[in-house]
Amino acid sequence: MTVLWLTAGLFHEVVDADVSVLGGVRLLLAGGDVLSSVRCRRVLEVLPSVRLLNRYGPTENTTFTAVHEVGLGDVVEGVGVPIGRPVSDTRVYVLDGWLRPVVPGVVGELYASGAGLAWGYVGRAGLTGERFVACPFEAGGRMYRTGDLARWTSDGRLEYLGRADEQVKIRGFRVEPGEVEGVLAGHPEVGRVAVVVREDVPGEKRLVAYAVPADPGAEGVGEVVRRYASEVLPGYLVPSAVVELEALPLTANGKLDRAALPDPRAEAGTGERVSRGSAGALEELFCEAFAEVLNLPAVGVDDDFFVMGGHSLLATRLVERLRVRGVTVSLRNIVAAPTVSKLINTLNLSSVQDSLGPVLPIRDRGDLPPIFCFHPGGGLSWCYTPLARYAPKEYPIYGIQARGLDGESQLPGSLMEMTQEYIEHIRSVQPTGPYYLLGFSFGGAPAHEIAVRLSEAGEQVGLIIMDSYPPDPEMGALPEDGDDGEDGLVRFVADRMRGELGHVLGGFSDDELLASHGSSRTM
Repeated sequence: MTVLWLTAGLFHEVVDADVSVLGGVRLLLAGGDVLSSVRCRRVLEVLPSVRLLNRYGPTENTTFTAVHEVGLGDVVEGVGVPIGRPVSDTRVYVLDGWLRPVVPGVVGELYASGAGLAWGYVGRAGLTGERFVACPFEAGGRMYRTGDLARWTSDGRLEYLGRADEQVKIRGFRVEPGEVEGVLAGHPEVGRVAVVVREDVPGEKRLVAYAVPADPGAEGVGEVVRRYASEVLPGYLVPSAVVELEALPLTANGKLDRAALPDPRAEAGTGERVSRGSAGALEELFCEAFAEVLNLPAVGVDDDFFVMGGHSLLATRLVERLRVRGVTVSLRNIVAAPTVSKLINTLNLSSVQDSLGPVLPIRDRGDLPPIFCFHPGGGLSWCYTPLARYAPKEYPIYGIQARGLDGESQLPGSLMEMTQEYIEHIRSVQPTGPYYLLGFSFGGAPAHEIAVRLSEAGEQVGLIIMDSYPPDPEMGALPEDGDDGEDGLVRFVADRMRGELGHVLGGFSDDELLASHGSSRTM
C-alpha cells in the first residue's frame, strides 16, 4: 500500500495494536483530531521509511486546510504536533476578537478561506451567518470561523491549541456537551444533569453524564438517562457512562465544580467477579480482558462494556485481547451482548461467526423484507449498526462486507465482479424481491448497480437509498463535459434510476431529486 489515510482515533488504535502493519505504507495521513505525539514518535522510530502527515481541516473547508509532515523533532511528549501550513488554494488567518491578525506566538482564533470553502449550511441561515463571515483581507471574500485556537510559530507553522468554545471532537464527531445536557435535562425524572468530556485514559475522550433525580431519594435515574439518551440522541452523542448523584458538586459561588465530579470508572467497575468452577474460570478470563481494555481495576460479570466507556474502537481491541486468550469473539457478539454474562451465554465457542464475513447480520429478525446495507470504502459494514435502533423492528438489517478483509481472500477485480458476488450474498438471505438497498459513500456505487441488475433480471427493487455517484463507465454512459456540470450528472443518475425503478421514483421531479441531493453532496 502506497498511501493510507486514517482518522486520529484509528491511527492511535493501529499503532497501539501493532505498528508493524504500517510497514508497507509510504505516505501515512492522519488527522481529524489531536494526534498523540507518543504514537507519532513510535511510528517514526519503528518505521523510518514512512512519511507521516498530520492533516487538519474542518468539513466546512472541504477535507484539508493545513498539512504538516511530522518529524522526530515535532514529537515531544506533552507538546502538540503542529498542523503545519495551508494547502494550495487555501488561506488561513489567526485573528483576535476584533478580527485583527495576531503576531507569531500569540494565541488567536483560526479562520479559513479559499477554493474549498462551503457555501454554508443547508436550511440554517442563522448558523451560516454566524460561522461564514466577510473576510476583511479579500475583496468580496468570505472566511469560515473554525472555533479552533491556534498560533503561528516563528517559522510560519500553525499549532493547534484547543477550542474557543466548549465544542470538542470525540472519535471524529463534533460534540457540544451543553447541547446534550439540555436534552437530558428535559426528562421529567431528571432534576439536574451535567455532561462533561473526560479523558481518564490518555487519548480516549468520552462523554459522561452525572444525573440527580427530580424526586430526592429516588433510585434508577441513571438507567432513565441511559434509555432516554439512546432514544432521542444519535449514537455519538449518547454518554458512554451515567453516574447517579444525590447532588451535583458546586463551587463556593454556586457553579458546577467539575473537578469534584467522581471518576465514572469507580462507579462502573464495582460488580462482583465470581468463581464457580469451570464457568467461573471462563468468566474470570472475560472479566480480566474487559478490565484490561477499559483500564479498570476490576469488571463485574454484569457490567456493560459500553456503559463503562467502551466504544467501537475499544471493542476491536477487546476482540484481539480475547483472541490471544484462545477465545474467538466477533464485534457483532460484543454489540449484541456487552456484558460478560451475556457474552458467555450467547457464544458457541466452537462455532462463532466471523465478524469479517461477507454478510453481517446486524438484526436477523423481522417479518418484512430485509434492508441490505453496502459497505463504504473501508470494506466493513459496522457503520450501519446504529440503524437497528431507529429502523422499525419489523425489518431485518444485513451489512454486506468486502471480500479480502481477512487478509487471505483475493480482492475483486472490478465493480461488476463485486456486485455479482454481492447479489449472490443477498439472494442467499432473500431469494426474491422486493429488495431494499442502502449504500453510504462508496457503498452507493454497488447499491445502484445491484438495483439495476436485479431490475433487469425481473426482480422488484422496493427502495434504493444512496448518497454517491456511479463511478464506473460500465454502469452507463456518463454525461459529457458541459452537460450542466454536476447537476447534469445528478440528472443522469436520476434518469437511470427512474428508468429502472419507476415504481419508486416516478413521483419525483428532477428538481426535487436535485434538492435532496444538495443536502448531502459532500457526504
